[in-house]
Parts: sequence; C-alpha cells; structure tokens
Amino acid sequence: MKLGIGSFALLLTIANGASASAIDVFLDSSNGQTVAPAALGPAGSFSSTSWVFGEVDTLPGHAGQLMYANGVGVTNVGPDTFDLSLYAGVWAADGAGGGPGTLLDIAYSNPISLPPGSFFAFVYSNWVIPSGDFWLGFAFANPLSPATTAAELGELRFNEANAPSIGTTSHAALLGSAVGTLGNNPAISSTLPGDNAQFIQIYAPDAPEPATTGLLLGGLLTLGALFRRRKGSRGTLAE
Repeated sequence: MKLGIGSFALLLTIANGASASAIDVFLDSSNGQTVAPAALGPAGSFSSTSWVFGEVDTLPGHAGQLMYANGVGVTNVGPDTFDLSLYAGVWAADGAGGGPGTLLDIAYSNPISLPPGSFFAFVYSNWVIPSGDFWLGFAFANPLSPATTAAELGELRFNEANAPSIGTTSHAALLGSAVGTLGNNPAISSTLPGDNAQFIQIYAPDAPEPATTGLLLGGLLTLGALFRRRKGSRGTLAE
C-alpha cells in the first residue's frame, strides 16, 4: 500500500478567529515494502522491539521551531487488532559515520489500538527541530498494555521508503539491535537498502479569516492515545 499524508487537512479555528494548519517539513512516503525490527525481547517489566532510525533534514528555515507531529509508517501483518505503545526519539547526527549519536529527547505513547494493515503512526511531540540533519527513531512496546503479547509485537513492521518528497536525507535507514529505552549512540544491527517511511509536521498560524468555530479534520482517522513524555503530548494513527 502506498502511504502518504499530503491529503491530510487539519484546520483548527482558535478564539480570535485566526486559524493554524499542520504543515509538512519532512515527508518520505512508504513504497509498499516493510522490514521487521532486528530484535524483540524484555525491557524491564515489558516487551519491546528494537528500533529503526531514519536520518532527516527538514525544509530550510525551520530549525528551532516545534515539531507538531513525528510519524513513521507501520504495518500489522497479523490477523488481530491489539494495543501498543510507540517509542519515539530524536538523536543528533554526531555518532559514528554521521549516525545517531547524542540523544536529544525520547518518550513513548499511551496505548494505540492497531488493526491489521498499513498506517502512519505518529506522536505530537513539541520537540524543537535541530539545525542541520538529525535522526528520528521508533520502536514498538507494551509497557501500558500488558494483555498485548510479545508474539503480537512480533507481527509489527516498519515501512520503507525510496526518497523524501519534502526535505532531504543523506543516509539509508538503520535497524537498531537494542530494545527498550535507549541513550546516546544506539547500537546498530544493519543498514536498510532504502529510507525509513516517516514525516515531521509543524503547526503554523494562517492569515486571519472571518470568525468561525469548530475543528475540521479531513482524511484523518484518530485511533488513540496520549503521548507520554515529560511535558505531555499525543499519539495517533492515520490510514
């Protein structure tokens, strides 16, 4: 399935009659290929997959702005719907060979209900966009959904991509070898032949318009869940 987010329309009318929109500053859509995490195992009291990392250079001029949403293409190849948490993190590109090095931020979501099929899973982070290139990382885990088994987590895949249509990347995606919460210089298992299907959005005010009310959502399927981090934000899924 070819995934993209160009048709997503999110327009929030705020109190003074002005509005704001989610704007893509990086987008690398799925090419229909998937890859299994390199490892799956216990991470303290819960189970987690290992990570996938994608290098990112957003559209010029956006360093210092807040990431409204960080997303990755995911596929549930199993027959059942189950809950999971999505780990997300940001690493500076100061590791070996320009890979993920210094951890800038990391968190995981409250449970997201994932049916069979391919989706973009994303979290509303409010993390600051670093200058230059950096790495996003993602993993699946069940810290808040103990009924979800390790076998079910093993049915999850990350979606691959060919080349970003918005922003640029100079490195192929990397599969990590460690599970659970990671720190600086995460261990890498292998390099993928292509990119990681992922995106970053910012939330920018529009020009003032006549006063209206309401929340308009187009082409967006919200399936869950609050995003757990130090200052709190959200996670969701879109088909």
